[in-house]
Order: sequence, then structure tokens, then C-alpha cells
Amino acid sequence: MKIINPRNQLPYCLREMNAGDLHTVLQIENVAQLHPWNQASFQSSLDSSHQCYVLENVASDHNDKAIIVAYAVISTAADEAELLNITVSPHFQRQGLGHLLLQYLSDSFDKTIASFFLEVRRSNHQAIALYDAHYFNEVGVRANYYPSNNGGREDAIIMAKSLSL
Repeated sequence: MKIINPRNQLPYCLREMNAGDLHTVLQIENVAQLHPWNQASFQSSLDSSHQCYVLENVASDHNDKAIIVAYAVISTAADEAELLNITVSPHFQRQGLGHLLLQYLSDSFDKTIASFFLEVRRSNHQAIALYDAHYFNEVGVRANYYPSNNGGREDAIIMAKSLSL
């Protein structure tokens, strides 16, 4: 699906992730995340019923190859969806791509999905601002959930938004 970034009017293509994307996705994951997912985690999501997407820039001419700039993994069960991973390549951050991807994901669920959940590190202020801008609200805390770089643990903030009209 072709989508236009309203911030800069550049076109992007959103499509389902496949096993051939994992090399690039893992490169981005290892650079962008403090504690990255490994290949087995992504492969498990691809093999399960998780919804896995990549966002690519659209090639500017027939010689250019589309480049994966972001990706997301979502799990759905009953009437809930959970964002398991959303990452924008550091080279493409601060261009509105996180907003673009999160908006598409929020709008893509069928009417049976009433709530959208996620967890975020308490220290990830940039991500929290993104989620706030998309009307997610803090609904709980998982104390000492994430490992931290200093050998300790960090809280996860649980956020949710209602998708029902």
C-alpha cells in the first residue's frame, strides 16, 4: 500500500514483512534498540498470527531500490491489539515516520478490535510523546520489567487507547 508522509509529501510503501526482510530489519533493530529482538523473535512473529509490517521509501527511479525505514509487529487476540515492536531506522527518525506508521496501524484494525495496548520504557520520552500524540493513555506500570544498561531494571509503562467509536 502506498502512503504519503504529510510532513514532507514523500511516498512510502507499507507491506507485510517477510523472511527476506529479516536481515535488514535486524540491522535496524540492533542499531536502534537498547535491547534488540533477535532473529528468532522476529521469525516467531512471522510464523505466528502476528501482523508484521515494513515501511519502505519508494524508489525515486527504476535504478533505485526501496529501502526499509521502519517496521512494526502487532499481536491481536479477542478484542485487543498489542504493539509488540515499532522501530524507525535512526537514519530516518524525526521525519514523522513513527507517526505515519502508528496512525496506519491504529486505523487498520477491523471493528472487532476495541483496544490497542503497548509497553514502553519509562525513560523513552520520545516514544511516550509519540504515543501521547496518538491518544494513548497510561493504564499501568510493570515494575522492573526491562533490563537496563547499568545492570539494573527499568519500569515499563503500559499504555492503551480505545478504538471503538
